[in-house]
Amino acid sequence: MEQSVCKVQPVDCYSITDEKVVFSEDSKFVCLSCGESIRVYSVKTGQLVHTLAKHKSCVSGLALNPKNPYQLVSVCTDGELIIWDYEDGIALRVIELEQSVAGLQFAPRGLVGSPSKGFLACFVIARKVDSMTSEKEGKVAHAAVCVDWELLAGKGEDGGRGAGGDLLQRTKPVLHSLAKKCRVVFTHKGDCLVGFHRKDLLVYNFEQEHVVKHVSTYLVTCVAAHPSRDCVATGNKHGEVLLWYDFMDSKSPPVCSVLHWHAHQVHDVHFTPEGTNLLSVGMEGVMVIWKVESKKSTFRPHLGGPINTICSSPRGEYFALGMGDNTVNILSSYTNEVESTVGSLIRAHVNPGSTAGVLTGLVREPGRERVVLNASLGHLQFYDPVQGQLASELNVTGLNYVTQADKVPLVPTLVSFVQFSPSGDWMVTVESREDRMTTPELRMKFWKYSRENQRFELNTLVDPPHYSSLTGVAFSPGSEQMCATASHDGCFKTWLFHSNDQQDESSWFCSSESHYIREPAISCVFSRDGSILAVLYEKYITLWKPDACAAVKKVFAVPSVDEVFRFVCFQTEASTHYLVASTFHSLYVWNLTSCAVCWSVKAKVEQLVACPFLPCVAAFVRRNGTTNMSLFSPSDPTPLALFEDVCSTSVLGAVFLKSQSSSKPSSSELLSKTSDSSSDCNSFDGRSWYKTCTLYFMTQDQELYRIGLQTDDDEEKSLQLKYHRDSEGQNVYEQIFGLHSGPSPAASSSPQRAPAGLPDSKLSKIFSGPPHTLPPMSMLCSVFLRALHGQDLQGDGPQVGGEDEESVEVDSEELSSSEEEGEVLHTKDETQGLGEAQERMEDSEFTSKVSFDKSTTLTKENIGDFMWLTDVFKQMK
Repeated sequence: MEQSVCKVQPVDCYSITDEKVVFSEDSKFVCLSCGESIRVYSVKTGQLVHTLAKHKSCVSGLALNPKNPYQLVSVCTDGELIIWDYEDGIALRVIELEQSVAGLQFAPRGLVGSPSKGFLACFVIARKVDSMTSEKEGKVAHAAVCVDWELLAGKGEDGGRGAGGDLLQRTKPVLHSLAKKCRVVFTHKGDCLVGFHRKDLLVYNFEQEHVVKHVSTYLVTCVAAHPSRDCVATGNKHGEVLLWYDFMDSKSPPVCSVLHWHAHQVHDVHFTPEGTNLLSVGMEGVMVIWKVESKKSTFRPHLGGPINTICSSPRGEYFALGMGDNTVNILSSYTNEVESTVGSLIRAHVNPGSTAGVLTGLVREPGRERVVLNASLGHLQFYDPVQGQLASELNVTGLNYVTQADKVPLVPTLVSFVQFSPSGDWMVTVESREDRMTTPELRMKFWKYSRENQRFELNTLVDPPHYSSLTGVAFSPGSEQMCATASHDGCFKTWLFHSNDQQDESSWFCSSESHYIREPAISCVFSRDGSILAVLYEKYITLWKPDACAAVKKVFAVPSVDEVFRFVCFQTEASTHYLVASTFHSLYVWNLTSCAVCWSVKAKVEQLVACPFLPCVAAFVRRNGTTNMSLFSPSDPTPLALFEDVCSTSVLGAVFLKSQSSSKPSSSELLSKTSDSSSDCNSFDGRSWYKTCTLYFMTQDQELYRIGLQTDDDEEKSLQLKYHRDSEGQNVYEQIFGLHSGPSPAASSSPQRAPAGLPDSKLSKIFSGPPHTLPPMSMLCSVFLRALHGQDLQGDGPQVGGEDEESVEVDSEELSSSEEEGEVLHTKDETQGLGEAQERMEDSEFTSKVSFDKSTTLTKENIGDFMWLTDVFKQMK
């Protein structure tokens, strides 16, 4: 049974680089924390393998089980400890620590460090300080508690829950007043535990049972222990790396060696497994490799941005760099080249000197249905929200990452606009830089999508497109070769594409330029059929014919004198005669046939997005410190749906994408009906909008959410993995002789199609099983050949399903009707009169709500991959 419900769901809301990643014992996987879950990625491909989701709060520590390195131990902030089989994605044991845990560290393997001759487990516990002994009420102090791992692990039963909090409560902390983000480390013998707090280096000696404190000159930011010597490395706020020797003796000062290269604070330090090299990273985007003996350094530059964390695989063949833009770069220690990149949504503009956010907003890439937005400085990211991973990244400016000098922030070149043509073959970007000291920089670039190389390639560079900064860019839906731009200088231009076949040259050029009373333009947008170009000013909306922008056709003034326009959009072809615009406090809808305001409502609209598939508009309204989303049709002021409190912060951008469920028969029929230009806008009641499209929006904290259909299949698809080809998906032939060396499907201009007759998954697995389990080839040959010819397999001979499986083979029309009957949504009462609608308009808010009821839908059962062999074996008898 499939349950469907429309609700707000998080897509990508957590950082994956706050904690160090953990390599598997065989260096095939990396495990990293992502909010309340743990993600397991393939090292070679960077693909998501597993999502381990069982914690109820954010994961605060990860480590391999010292007794079994093929198990992963995780702790979260509410004190829950889970032991995982990370290869199979199974939770083996759950232990309640009843403490708020901020970190986890195990003593080196094979060493005696506990009373029971086992392994020590160190937990960084966050405890509230008593208000009687602390100046600040509710202050939280971090302390390190070490317990015997075997005693603690025995508190939980296999597959169940157990309590280990009493063991931590009875154990006294060994280190007090640790830094909030302190990562404690054990020395190579396991006889000392090292941490830090501000300028103090804290060392606890287990044999002498006392703490030794050493004072540094600058604030300590990170610590690492040498794998085979009594040596500890620390990084500080001044950019120095200190090597500490003889730090266990409290009677004499330690011996320190200073390594200085970083211009800013050191974010992390790490020793390689053999101990010959020391790695340090920071804001400069460079990995510094220090020789421990000679103190000489080598560098791996141009890593793309600030680096937060660094670690190495157990045998030292890989380095994992946790980047500041929420990605993890995996480098080969032999070549220092990036083997793969692990990550999801990139956090835009991580440069501390930049205050800019997601300037482009969320933009839909037509055809490929991906979200495009700002990435790191000067880059664009193409994010696949269905798969939950980064599809590609484009360096628009072509500039390398540069850090600021001293405390003077640098003014970077920012990508401010990106738009696509209706087919997605053309992309236009706008980049700008203005430091108020030198001449402002402004460039517009047209990119052509190369199907051969599967990426966008630069076609035309316009420098500058206007005399002042651009405020709007739009492609014409009626033509692939027309684009319009609006500028703060009051002018707007139309651009056309020209191709010269004789000289094999093609480029974009300015076709026309116009203005309206020399006021700064705010934005520009085309109607859905491309026949009207609307240019928005503070007090006016002007309508022009794109082919001849010499004279203005219509002018709409803001109804209220003290308001200015902010957003404007057209509707789909079915209701293109409606124009929707908003100010900071009101929303207006014009009827272009009568040139009059149809209706208006008081609302503080933050974002206004028109759906490209349905005649509806989404408005994000700020009210009482929260943001609500209202979905409405321009023909009626009553909202079709209202989602309250979708987020507590402002919304940076929103976009509609085609829903995955639109490929189903019922939804595809709905899509064809709503996209028909002859359909009436008033017939759309909003009961099934979520079947056709999904609304994605991003908050001010750069957290991505979606509003749409949630099914069990979607959850399984988004959380489930795809193993890389090295571990699964290979048949016996490929395992022996390797993969086929022909061209990959990605290089083809058109997707490969499966033979008719049988689903592609069944045909691909006919010969993938072990030979001794398959029937004779004489039995398989007729089935396979008839499937290739696309014939109906329900005739004579082996059948895909027997007569006893008629209940499984549901007619597509019956299935479509059952789905539409099963998914019942309550919408507004269509019998309400015009007088009631006017009363709702006077409430000054979107107050109507649609209640979505959970309902079950009978769907076709999942047929196994080898169900078609039933009749084959019957004929063998």
